[in-house]
Amino acid sequence: MKRSPGPVELPKLRAALDGNDEPSLAAWGGFLTAPADQDLETLAMDHPVLKQAIDALDRLSADPEARLRAEQREMALLSYELDLTKARGEGRVQGLQEGKAALLQQLLTIKFGELPGAVVSRLASANEAELSRWSERMLSKDSLDLVFG
Repeated sequence: MKRSPGPVELPKLRAALDGNDEPSLAAWGGFLTAPADQDLETLAMDHPVLKQAIDALDRLSADPEARLRAEQREMALLSYELDLTKARGEGRVQGLQEGKAALLQQLLTIKFGELPGAVVSRLASANEAELSRWSERMLSKDSLDLVFG
């Protein structure tokens, strides 16, 4: 029994097809990765099922409503990817800020002992500029009041 190679990513499909001896898979792989209409026409001449697929795609492409839905799907995917990238960036910034606050809290605790709840709350809600200012002051000040004053 022949073992299946597992999933193939479309960008890597062309290279994966070179070592494949399954004609049907190779034909569909060529269909999915065809760089030009001429390549599709060549495949359609050798494989009737691919001719049907090409004809179906042509019909869909000619339908204004189907084309509009496809464009809307594409725009929704792009919007989703942009939102995801933005969220990741915001998450990194927030994570860095939370890490800076946690480190400052730890250092203040080492220097001044257990911190009052109000100081811990202030650290947790601080912005980047405040955390930087307090971090610098912590090095030279001898009390929490002077660090946060």
